[in-house]
Amino acid sequence: TPAQRGAGMDLLGGRGGRHRGHSIRRECCGVKLAQAASPCRAPEGGVGFAHVRAALRHQAYSAGGGYRHDEVGYNYRLTEMQAAIGLCQLDRLEAVTSARRDNAAFYDQAVDGVRFPRPHVLPSSFHVYHQYVLRVPAGSRVQRDPLQSELDLRGIGTGVHYPVPVHCQQPYRELGADCPAAERASSEMLSIPVHPGVSEADRERVAAALAAL
Repeated sequence: TPAQRGAGMDLLGGRGGRHRGHSIRRECCGVKLAQAASPCRAPEGGVGFAHVRAALRHQAYSAGGGYRHDEVGYNYRLTEMQAAIGLCQLDRLEAVTSARRDNAAFYDQAVDGVRFPRPHVLPSSFHVYHQYVLRVPAGSRVQRDPLQSELDLRGIGTGVHYPVPVHCQQPYRELGADCPAAERASSEMLSIPVHPGVSEADRERVAAALAAL
């Protein structure tokens, strides 16, 4: 089902994490290889199997702001080269995860948790920080979009994951779902750099910029 596929993507993004002592990797049988934020990455390519393939291709990175979907489709592409690179990258998974967790631990302490709330990790869980997401609540002295623009001017890349809730996407609007919490979250969330390439100097600059704005 679409819901199961969505859950599968979330599991793949969390590969290497643990919950109540159980590894998430045991609960899924694949790895996303083509998304920049994923723990493992590889080049992308493939073939479309739909008459709307032009519309389906790279909807997440469209000129309209990204992560806006006009059609429902499927992605069945994985070349042998991608699989080989992915298998090699799995050997680095623990090191990559450790670096992400170290960056996240820094932000936990250095970024104001009252001004920028974020999810709390349960004691029984081991978070791999596929993203590090802050919330910029309505009524803050700087709203989410202006804050993102100011950070961009300072050379700090951020992301919004995700700007349009699923029930507001074009293919699902006719269902008439009412999800106010999801809509509020989509207008407040802002992801800051947490990937393994973030250095100590980088993350200090991110925290300082957030404190100054």
